[in-house]
Amino acid sequence: MSLPYRDRMGQVKAREGAMEADTEPTTRQGRGQARRQTLLKTARALFVAQGLHDTGMAQIATVSGIRTQQIYRDFQNKAEIIACVFERESDIWLDEPTLQAALDAGDADGARRWIFQIMRIGTDVDQPRLLAEIIFEGARNPLVSAVNRRLERNILARLEAAIALIAPGEDRSERRAVAASTLLTLSFGATLRCALNSAVAPEEMTRQVHALVERELEQIARD
Repeated sequence: MSLPYRDRMGQVKAREGAMEADTEPTTRQGRGQARRQTLLKTARALFVAQGLHDTGMAQIATVSGIRTQQIYRDFQNKAEIIACVFERESDIWLDEPTLQAALDAGDADGARRWIFQIMRIGTDVDQPRLLAEIIFEGARNPLVSAVNRRLERNILARLEAAIALIAPGEDRSERRAVAASTLLTLSFGATLRCALNSAVAPEEMTRQVHALVERELEQIARD
């Protein structure tokens, strides 16, 4: 059963209060960036608490303490906020610096660990549910759909680069592309299943996914 609106807003405000920075930005650009980050954090908390469609710009303004007019100067509309929240979530999930360090060092074991890291289903139920809503939003919203496609291309490219360290060779390039697509589909499917069915334990789903990934990587290396 969902919480009453007032209780949900109380939880959101408490979370947002904990997110505030200890120091105040001193430059105009810094203040603008800090304001945008506050808006995105507030929007994410509201999206999680009550869903995308039940969250309005006026609510984001009220909870964040930023005037609605200012929000519209930073973001064209709610769809752009949703797209930016999705990009932030994807950046955290993808953790590109960790992969890049493995690529720079030619560290195949590091690339393998990164693959297993991004194929892990988080125990925080908020993230799968939020990502599921945003992915479905992309089916009807052109702006969110464009972000989805751009992020998908980037994720596939990074997966292929990681797999290339584990199974190098030009003769495997097509096989790596198929594997990257398979792993991405598996990851998204597992995430959506956990979001839609609370009886599915993320830890058990992660174990099953990792077993499939291990077999896939071993098969590519042998081919």
